[in-house]
Amino acid sequence: VQLVSRQGNPIDAPDFFVLGFPANVALDGELFMGRGQFQATVSITRRQNGGDLWRKIKFVVFDAPTVAGGFEERLQAARKVVDTLEFAEILEHKPCRDHGHLDEELKRIEKLGGEGVMMREKGSTYQTGRTQKLLKVKTFVDDEGLVYGHEPGKGKHTGRLGALLCRLRNGTTFKVGTGFTDSQRENPPPIGAVVTVKYFELTNAGVPRFPTFQRIRVDVDASEFAS
Repeated sequence: VQLVSRQGNPIDAPDFFVLGFPANVALDGELFMGRGQFQATVSITRRQNGGDLWRKIKFVVFDAPTVAGGFEERLQAARKVVDTLEFAEILEHKPCRDHGHLDEELKRIEKLGGEGVMMREKGSTYQTGRTQKLLKVKTFVDDEGLVYGHEPGKGKHTGRLGALLCRLRNGTTFKVGTGFTDSQRENPPPIGAVVTVKYFELTNAGVPRFPTFQRIRVDVDASEFAS
């Protein structure tokens, strides 16, 4: 049995961790060590031999792609398998009553430190990636950054902007590579401009996670930013 990332890369999990995992049923899930432990989990799973550190991790299962039937049938099949495993568990699901219930659950999860909630259409077939049958709902925060450089683009963006090099008011530096129109990549915000970016959260190092360009802020003075 082999754990594989969404990019198709093998994950070197110890034999004791995958003991009992089915060879004939694919399980879709996430390696989880607790709220706020994303970076620590990644650190362990990227090691060639994480050893007993893997005992801190659970494989949280939310689908069984190779099982026939709608989502509810797949989840039930996954539950029968996972209930016998030491290092795996099923992610519990609940029906969404209405928009108010969604907002209530989103606030609850975010208060616990979660990224957001997933909305799955009842009876839906399994499809990879984000689809109209599987949506992520989450709240973003935003902040301003001072542009101090331009990183050239690659591939389809060769010859134009790849990413902005930005600095927060406290001096933390980061890159912003998404959120631009073709026109903005051809004529990016100049060095010295202040831009607004939205992001999910700050990493343990204080760097914006998944930053996306929003707009130029002509009303914010560049002198507010640390040099």
